Order: sequence, then C-alpha cells, then structure tokens
Amino acid sequence: MPSPCFQRERQDSRSQVCGPLTYPCPRLQREAYTPENTERLLDEAARFYVNEPRNLRIDAARNRVTLPLILKHYHEDFENYVRAKNISATGQPLVDYVRLYANPTNRAALDALQKPSVGHFGYD
Repeated sequence: MPSPCFQRERQDSRSQVCGPLTYPCPRLQREAYTPENTERLLDEAARFYVNEPRNLRIDAARNRVTLPLILKHYHEDFENYVRAKNISATGQPLVDYVRLYANPTNRAALDALQKPSVGHFGYD
C-alpha cells in the first residue's frame, strides 16, 4: 500500500494511480515527468490504470462495479478531484472518476447501470 505521508503531499489523485506505489502497480512510464508533459502523462496513466481488467469489473447483471482498493483508501482525494472538475454524471464520485478515464466500451457499460453498488478488489 502507498505510504500515507507520500500520498498526502500530492494534490492530484491521478498521481496515486500512475506510480509504482499502488497495488496492483501500474506500469512504469518510459518518459520522465516534466512541467511540460505532466498533465498528459497523468491522464495517460489514469486511463491505462482504470481500464485494466484487474482494476475494473462491470457486472451489468448485478448492477455492480468493482474498483481498485486504492480508490477506497483515498476516496477523499478522488472525490475531491471529481468535484474540482465539476463532474457528477452518476452522483457516485468514485464511479464518476472511473467514468472520466474509462475507454468508450467501459464508459458505455457504466452508463448503462443505474446507481450501481460499488465493491473493491482485495489485495492478494
């Protein structure tokens, strides 16, 4: 699990899913973060992380979404990010965060759900 001290120093929730401090760990970037590319790299990392099957399961039959445990542990950070972006498509901030970075297929599957229950993958 990420170090709470390190996590709290960062203001952008995307940084929590783009470094090797989360489990399941996202891929390492091949490009160093610079002031010019940080936004792009954070967005790319968030999209990749959110859309990995090990990090997102959408069960339409049960109206259920399963998300990474890191979103639960640091839910305030992700919820604040969604609020700052003024996003509330579902009224469920964690689902809205995932929806923001979901690929078209996953976004359509999320949009088809009605106030889904949210579960979280465990650590193994």
